Amino acid sequence: MATLLKRPSGTRFFALLLIVAAIWLLIIKVLASENFFALDGLSMPQRLLLFFAPIVVVAAAAMAIAGFSRTSQAGEKAAAGGTLAAGPAAATAAAASSKGDLQFTLEIRRFGVTVDRFRQRALLMRLDEAGPKGTVLLSDPKEYEWSYSTRMDQFGKRANNVLGYTLLDWVDYWPIPTVLVGPPCNESDKYASRLGTFLGNADNGSGIGNSFYIRMDDLNTSDGSEVVGKLFKLFDDHPDLPAVFVLALDGAVTRGYSGTPGGKLPEFDTDGNFVPTHPDAVVGLLVTRKDRVDRMIRPYTVETEGIITNEKTQYDVVKLSNFYWQEARAYPKPAMGVNDPTVEYWQQKLPEFYKTEQLKFPTGFKPNPWVPVPWTTWQLKEYDQWPVLANLHRPVRVDLTNGHGVPAKKGEKIDKLRFGWEQALTTLPQGVQPERMFYDTGASTSNLALLVQSLHDNKQHIDLDDPADAFDMQHRIGGDTGVSSTFVQIALATMMGYGDGKANVLVNLRDSTHATIVMVTPPDEASRKAQPQTFSWTPAQ
Repeated sequence: MATLLKRPSGTRFFALLLIVAAIWLLIIKVLASENFFALDGLSMPQRLLLFFAPIVVVAAAAMAIAGFSRTSQAGEKAAAGGTLAAGPAAATAAAASSKGDLQFTLEIRRFGVTVDRFRQRALLMRLDEAGPKGTVLLSDPKEYEWSYSTRMDQFGKRANNVLGYTLLDWVDYWPIPTVLVGPPCNESDKYASRLGTFLGNADNGSGIGNSFYIRMDDLNTSDGSEVVGKLFKLFDDHPDLPAVFVLALDGAVTRGYSGTPGGKLPEFDTDGNFVPTHPDAVVGLLVTRKDRVDRMIRPYTVETEGIITNEKTQYDVVKLSNFYWQEARAYPKPAMGVNDPTVEYWQQKLPEFYKTEQLKFPTGFKPNPWVPVPWTTWQLKEYDQWPVLANLHRPVRVDLTNGHGVPAKKGEKIDKLRFGWEQALTTLPQGVQPERMFYDTGASTSNLALLVQSLHDNKQHIDLDDPADAFDMQHRIGGDTGVSSTFVQIALATMMGYGDGKANVLVNLRDSTHATIVMVTPPDEASRKAQPQTFSWTPAQ
């Protein structure tokens, strides 16, 4: 309840005491002159008590009133800024907490992976078949298609499969923030495929019916390891963001269509039998934050009846769907085949949606750019059916330069890598240590030597020479997975960790100027036993 009492300033408080003292002294003199008591008969302590006691009582009362006023006002502010009423304040606090929290993780709920023809668990099976010194890629060129057009068709089907593994039966009718990752693109060539084109082609044929993509970032890069840090930054900067879909693509076909500088690889558009130097490497990753779903979405779900169609406009979810497709059709396509709108375009249109539609929000629900309308109970059920497969930890980036863009000296690089390793360990929960390493040092033998010299004596006793402890991406794959490498590692670490409960560390040192260290940990044993996973795949195409 509001109070009208104000806390007095120090000057006013002192003046008040002087006035009270003067009035009380006058009262004493009047009472003494009227013979109510005799001052001469009082001892000095009694006189002091008579004079100061009322003043002390008044001062104490004033301070108590001021304290009550301050407490009341603070309580008022706290009530006004409660969980439901203070969406922006709570969001800001959550963001601040996320940015400063080294142990902030992203939940991996779904993934899809293909390296060449080997998808999902078939990738693990191929590694077992090849043995610790063998490679994923087959060594006989005749095992690969002679026709380049057939190889292009295979790439398309593999991308379809990866999207299906990642998003089929995920939350339908929700505009999902999407990050696309691929090698550099020749932007000056209007016929070069953009990442948005790859997304559209991968979706068309995946079997996914009602996924709405809004593109957050199209990252054409030569270093895919940097993307994990950018992914965490998105969640840090947007505390209401509940989930993100990542699609990473690389390989001879991807590079050929993208016009990646450096020339087309022969396996892209030349007939003949080749063991690919850059195999198809396509990975889908769905990361979430359950706490955000529980806070923003779960308490406010709504019911619908029957099968959802675009005619059932009594439901907000249908109104949003119809509005999305209306705006997607109107979206000015930036390049050939890029049909899915960007986040900026979509969110600029949302005020019009709120203005023109009559929406029925449950009490307490507060829309935000990522969750424009409440989820339905069946959307939440679609979310809940997929368990956490692994936890992706905040990456540590190790600068290997002298601070001015010049590579540091070897000894300094070793010290920096060791320090970065210790930093990465702090992102893990207490008592958890990595037991297996995945690393990619690119084609550089000097990068590999640097990694071995820096971490060969790690306290976790991961033996970099033992294939059971350390997975060398270049040697075990038998080709270069390029910008998809980090995401292939994440997929492998997720499957292996879910099976044996081991924590994994990914070390990427493809670029001599920096390294990236990321931890991937499995759920606890009880969760894994309660929800066993097979990581099944469809027959190879």
